[in-house]
Amino acid sequence: MYRVASVRAQTDVRTSPFAFDVFSIADMRCRSRFPGVANLMKVPFILVALVAGTFNAIEAGTNTALRKGLNAPFWSLAIISVTTLALSMLAAGLTGERLPQSGAWAAVPWWGWLGGLLGFGFVAAMIYTAESLGSALFIGLTVTASTLLSVALDHYGWLGFTQHPAGTGRLIGAVFMVLGVSLIAAF
Repeated sequence: MYRVASVRAQTDVRTSPFAFDVFSIADMRCRSRFPGVANLMKVPFILVALVAGTFNAIEAGTNTALRKGLNAPFWSLAIISVTTLALSMLAAGLTGERLPQSGAWAAVPWWGWLGGLLGFGFVAAMIYTAESLGSALFIGLTVTASTLLSVALDHYGWLGFTQHPAGTGRLIGAVFMVLGVSLIAAF
């Protein structure tokens, strides 16, 4: 979060008028002065994450319906990707975000370019398996797998994440995720 703001400042890219950027800046300022307020600043991010989580469950159904309706899985993926591209370009235009300069493109680590490939893999898995597994099990499995890997990414600080040790609480939470998805699968 902090790295994004500093990169924007270094590359002289106009900050988006969206509230999320305002919260990022406010969080940076409050964290050092008012530690209790800094935790409150996470609330908008938590709400956005919860809403995004509901999108995942809905997306599993809508993408599967598209695949079934067209009977063409890869054209379905293409339509999903083109829609994502069009909306991303629209959002960039509406917020005044400029195309990054050549130096910014070169500064991206090699693994930073894998998001599209991973997104393709996730949506492909979704359109092939969500219908058979059901929304609850598919999302339960993907969220559990994401959580387990996220604990490791945070623990080791991989992929540029701030290091957060995988203490007892986090490990117990990960075990509960596995138990929870096991219950969803059983019933």
